[in-house]
Amino acid sequence: MKYEEMFDRGVLDPSHPPVVEVGTLGTSTKNLKAGTVLKVTTKKYEPAGDSDTPVAGLLEDVPSHTDDVTAFVLRHGVAVRSRLLNYATGSETAASDTLADKLPS
Repeated sequence: MKYEEMFDRGVLDPSHPPVVEVGTLGTSTKNLKAGTVLKVTTKKYEPAGDSDTPVAGLLEDVPSHTDDVTAFVLRHGVAVRSRLLNYATGSETAASDTLADKLPS
């Protein structure tokens, strides 16, 4: 995936050069969308909720998977607040201010 495609997804704000990495996502029964706020557990990314410590944002859609998969994640940069999502609650919801405010600045 090219950066231009990520910008087209609406998650990245081009006002600041992003630091993007390929991260490993653990098993997920959910289809995750770009903008999902992520935490790290056992060296793998997974959806973060309000009580978690988020570290990144997912930059591409990832279908449900029974094995680990890799995907582009935003480790540093400017994310569009309205595009951040919380999948930790069991279904897709907009990320709360609590969750979004915990992302590293």
